[in-house]
Amino acid sequence: MKRVIVVALVLVGLGVGAFFVLNRGEAAPVGGSPVAVAEPESESGEIAAALQRLKTDPASLVATNSAEEVAGRAGQGVPPGTDIKVDEGSWEPDGAGGGVIAVTLTPPGGSPQVYAAVMVLEDDGWKVLATAPVEGAP
Repeated sequence: MKRVIVVALVLVGLGVGAFFVLNRGEAAPVGGSPVAVAEPESESGEIAAALQRLKTDPASLVATNSAEEVAGRAGQGVPPGTDIKVDEGSWEPDGAGGGVIAVTLTPPGGSPQVYAAVMVLEDDGWKVLATAPVEGAP
């Protein structure tokens, strides 16, 4: 269990660091047209729908910047039959094409565990950049 937590925290750190390194200097041009930003409610619905793919195709949710670290292990934390509940009201966009949302995974016969999922919008949809367990969550 400690190993999973350490791996998750390392992935969060790597993902956040990679995000800032890769997106440095990509701000909207001065005097340019305003960028259309989706409403948080529609984003959270899209993300909730995407996260349901954890049940059938978890590899499709791995962000490009995390693919090397995950290396084909995307489904290890989501056994078949796991119940996935996304708290759409918890969505916190970061203003740069991503954000964080709370997801509760309940494996068959197991206890629910809440995770903070760091999400990023890629060309082909919403992806998981990293996750971290939320200790003490109800």
